[in-house]
Amino acid sequence: MESKSGLDAGGRFPGAEAELALWLSRQRAAYRRLDPGQQRLLADIGITAEEAANVRGGTGAPQAVNEQVAAAGLWALDGMTSARSFATAHGHLAVPSEYVHDGFSLGRWLVEQRRQDRRHAQATGGAWPRGGLLAELDPWWNPPWPYPWQRRYQQARKRWQNGRLKVPGPQRGRDEDEVTVWLRRQCARHDVLQPEQQNLLADIGVTSTVARAVTEAGQNRPRRRRARPGPELCRRTRAPGRGRTDSPQRLPPGQLAPTPTAPRG
Repeated sequence: MESKSGLDAGGRFPGAEAELALWLSRQRAAYRRLDPGQQRLLADIGITAEEAANVRGGTGAPQAVNEQVAAAGLWALDGMTSARSFATAHGHLAVPSEYVHDGFSLGRWLVEQRRQDRRHAQATGGAWPRGGLLAELDPWWNPPWPYPWQRRYQQARKRWQNGRLKVPGPQRGRDEDEVTVWLRRQCARHDVLQPEQQNLLADIGVTSTVARAVTEAGQNRPRRRRARPGPELCRRTRAPGRGRTDSPQRLPPGQLAPTPTAPRG
């Protein structure tokens, strides 16, 4: 059946792009689980409750498969909605794996999306369609460097946005936190970072010049002098004609111990 919008809601949505057709199929399969508002929006483009029921009751995949597809479609839909909400509020998607946003396990969902993105790249050598959607929210949602680096960078970036990011000193202080320690480490290894990482650090004020200054200050800081011994030194003397050592004798301040001489033959 073709709707007023020209959408064939009873088939496989011919004419629609592959990603859109897949998304529409999932919404149709999951129709009963959608909110009334979502159902009304789908009805406006021709995906009604009747059309969804006809597809579920047809000779296609078994009901269990349809339910599994529907659940996967809903998870993808909820994940994109949650990711878009978080990125709008915070400007990135670098969340910890256990992070929950508005009741949705966004961190766990993003872990799976990064895994699928890498698998798709390895299998096809091309870009994953959903990865492109996530990249529109955060270009570094799945960075080529270790993900913990991106997490720590976003923490430093937030401080910079609030005017609380300080250039680390040449040596670690007692009250320094993990972000400051991490920032000093990036200064020390600035030359071996990827160019994109260097650009991200420059965006928060840590340029190559700043990194070099921090590193050189740490290398040139004066070393602590070793404690000098006290004025009273001890020496051991040999008893005349004996090869054993007597108890130590104390020397007065400023006097050095004489060099022992070999016994005369």
